[in-house]
Amino acid sequence: MTDEAPHLPPPDEAQASSSLRVLVVEDNPSERWLIGEMVRARGHVVTACEDAESGLQAMEDQVFPLVLLDWSLPGMDGLDLCRRIRNSHWDLEPVIVMITGHDDPALLEKALDAGVDDYIAKPVDVNRLRVRMALAERAVAASRRREATDRALDQAHEELATLFTNLDEVVFSIDLEEQRLIQISPAAVEVLGVDPKILLSRDELWPEFLYPNGWVAIEAELKALPQGQPFTAEFEIRRPDRDARFVEARYHVQRDENGRAVRLDGVLTDRTQAVTTRRELARRNEELSTLYRAAELTQQSESVAQACRDVLRELLRVTDGDAAWVAVADPDRAVLHMLAAHGGDEGWTPPTEIPLADTLEETVLRTGNRARVDEVRRRSEARAELYHDLGSRELLIFPLGPSSEPFGTLTVSRSAGEGMSDRTAEVARGVAGHLSVFLGRMRAEGAIEETEADYKALAAQLQAANDELQAFTYTVSHDLRAPLRTMQGFAHALIRQSSDSLDDQSKDYAGRIISSGESLEALINDLLQYSRLAFEELELQVVELSDVVKEARAQVLADLEERAAVVKVDSRLPQAVGNHRTLVQVVSNLLSNASKFVPRDRTPEIVVSGERVDGWVRLSISDNGVGIPPDQQERIFRTFERGRENQDRQGTGIGLAIVRKGMERVGGTVSLESRPGEGTTFHLKLPRKAARKGWRPWRGRGSEEGEE
Repeated sequence: MTDEAPHLPPPDEAQASSSLRVLVVEDNPSERWLIGEMVRARGHVVTACEDAESGLQAMEDQVFPLVLLDWSLPGMDGLDLCRRIRNSHWDLEPVIVMITGHDDPALLEKALDAGVDDYIAKPVDVNRLRVRMALAERAVAASRRREATDRALDQAHEELATLFTNLDEVVFSIDLEEQRLIQISPAAVEVLGVDPKILLSRDELWPEFLYPNGWVAIEAELKALPQGQPFTAEFEIRRPDRDARFVEARYHVQRDENGRAVRLDGVLTDRTQAVTTRRELARRNEELSTLYRAAELTQQSESVAQACRDVLRELLRVTDGDAAWVAVADPDRAVLHMLAAHGGDEGWTPPTEIPLADTLEETVLRTGNRARVDEVRRRSEARAELYHDLGSRELLIFPLGPSSEPFGTLTVSRSAGEGMSDRTAEVARGVAGHLSVFLGRMRAEGAIEETEADYKALAAQLQAANDELQAFTYTVSHDLRAPLRTMQGFAHALIRQSSDSLDDQSKDYAGRIISSGESLEALINDLLQYSRLAFEELELQVVELSDVVKEARAQVLADLEERAAVVKVDSRLPQAVGNHRTLVQVVSNLLSNASKFVPRDRTPEIVVSGERVDGWVRLSISDNGVGIPPDQQERIFRTFERGRENQDRQGTGIGLAIVRKGMERVGGTVSLESRPGEGTTFHLKLPRKAARKGWRPWRGRGSEEGEE
């Protein structure tokens, strides 16, 4: 039977934090009530039972951290109940206080043997109970702390066991005195390829996995380190399945009070992927360095052959080929010309030329595709002695040059061992790219040099022809002048001295001779002017266009006055870069034409203006003449060309050709705008400044400098 307190007041906050569930087993109702009230007064929750069976049942229902029980109970006594409680497997081990009227030490010792923690003598004294309860509460608190600690330790052990089991790293301990493996984690199966049980049972096996360099090497490492500091080693192991692994071992040595090493704890970490990646990166860097070095060598070598040999040496240094060569094809002779080779046996001398039909390179040159050839000796088309001298077993052949028309090949040969790696093929492909660019550039430069030589020879021929033409022009002009002047002189003398004896027809003939002579002399003068413009070296400088127009106007003043031409010139014309004499010649021709080609019933009006446009100066000369039809505006600048409307007017047909040639020589241009029947405007465009420092004017077709 169990009594629950019907009106237990709620404990305050301090009590609630230390409140306990207390089981009281007492058959005497009054003492049961008294003990219960005294316990409740301390803030605990009390469950009271009158016999051992009900007390045991209460313990089954819930665990009580503190039990107060009477020794003498009906049926099962207090000692038997104590034993039953101690023998039960509950999560919490309660503190048991016996309430007894016995004071025999032997009986009390018997109670302690049964599992009693303390006792309270009857009759129960309030003060004594308070003391005993305080001790019991401390015991419960200590028990709770102990149990919490045990649970924490158990949990830590479980976590450590789980970690030990699930770690990717191999954790181990070695007894150095007995040279015996004490423990090793299950990760040994994955990392070392060996079951931990086998390693624990075989002392001759585990050292080659856990410290293959030996204890002597470890001691040497320890001497170089401060006392107690761990150290690290990296080494390669070979698993039973022949798989190689790279591991990193971190060792920590434990020593006894005499400083003697007694235990070695370590952790093995599989670093295979990291080491492989590091080595792969190193290989990649070396390959990239090779490609960079190949490009560098093609820039630094003194000859094409030397550059190719240096590149081949770099290629074989980082690949598993044992010989390599660069060859260029001679389609006309159907041979493969050996440009450079490297590798092979010490006494190997590559041939200078190989019949193209005997080589495997011929297919690559024909198709433009690279080739990988295995079992070279069995190939019927591989007849070249080159392959047999090297004992080539496998070849990598890359085309050099455009894929549509390769001009050569890079070949890498391997004579023994396994086939060449994909890495070799990749590096060789990159080297082939560099060689293609290099050799292609060399071929282009060679072609350019040949072309330049041809151009120089042609230029020399043109120069000689121009010199002859210039000499011819001057010679003809001067040679024509002498008989022309003689003819004109005799015609003038005939008219002047024999005028009275000549009839009108004879006088007309003599006048025509003089007129034709004057026209021919004007033509000769224009030819000489055009020739000088074409061949004469000009010095360019800043000129005043106002002075140019003033001098040109003075030169053609007779023509202007003869036709009563009205000329208007801007008061301030800009400066420009040119040659004063040449520009005077150009402007005088335009002023003369502007006064000539005007309807006979119209007074010639000429306007000269200038303006700055961007980096140029434009000098414009406008007239009110007959104009030029659009279909003739380009043709009139050619020599001996005249407009259809002007065939009956005086002129040589060279004036505008002189204008264009003169503008070309001073680095300018000439253009026109014309309205047939209304007039024409010629625009002379000249630079405001010299084009660049050291700029020199174009010397003409016959000059050494050529056109700028």
